[in-house]
Amino acid sequence: MPLLIIIALLGTDATAEAARRRRSCENATIPTPRSASCHAWSPATLEQWSSFHKVLVSQAVTHTPQLNHPRLLMVGDSITEAFLGTAIGQRVVRTIGVERSLAETLALDYPSPAVLAISGDETQHLLWRLETELSPTLCEEPRLFITLLIGTNNLANADHSVDDTAAGVLSAAHTLLARTAGRLLVLALLPRGENPVKPRAKRGGRPPRTSRSCRAWRASTRSCSAPSPSSSRRASRGACAASIAARPSLVRRRLGRWTWR
Repeated sequence: MPLLIIIALLGTDATAEAARRRRSCENATIPTPRSASCHAWSPATLEQWSSFHKVLVSQAVTHTPQLNHPRLLMVGDSITEAFLGTAIGQRVVRTIGVERSLAETLALDYPSPAVLAISGDETQHLLWRLETELSPTLCEEPRLFITLLIGTNNLANADHSVDDTAAGVLSAAHTLLARTAGRLLVLALLPRGENPVKPRAKRGGRPPRTSRSCRAWRASTRSCSAPSPSSSRRASRGACAASIAARPSLVRRRLGRWTWR
């Protein structure tokens, strides 16, 4: 029994050390390509990611929307790439039918939307891709509308904090607004959690009681702008994952083109 306890403690220490190394390896706000030095990416996966990035660059350059229609640009990670029916450019079972959902909804008003998303990307990877994937034809389009959904992999894979993840999301938002003439809609992250013992939601979809650290983080964001009474009530019983999206919503008033109307 003592030997099992020692092995368990060593495993816990190794896991904690790996998490600390991932957090310090890549900054969520600094453009960085994927590398094996920070994550356990296999050489095949890194080559697949690099190849698909080149495909997206080529598609962005040649993308031509239908005449007399606004142009839609969708930027993000696997959730957004699923609209292409792929994951890192490869057909997978979980994306079957997702292309059709895009064609039957947003594509009706925004024909031939451009999707610049790669499964597994974190904010720093997206920032690096945007340096080459934002073609002049996209940047100069006066009727460009952009959706941004990124950050969930920072929390799960990079062990970035909520603050670091929010800063990375804002960096991506500022990059898109600075580089294009379009209007931007920042989408809130979906709740997530791999621990079945501490689920993110209770029965009926009600979120669990917010942790003390999340409440403290929310309090620090209120200095930006006071939330509405309804948002205050939601904050008192909201899940930790909801606070990830709080900072972009508070900063929305500072950016003239943050959302479209």
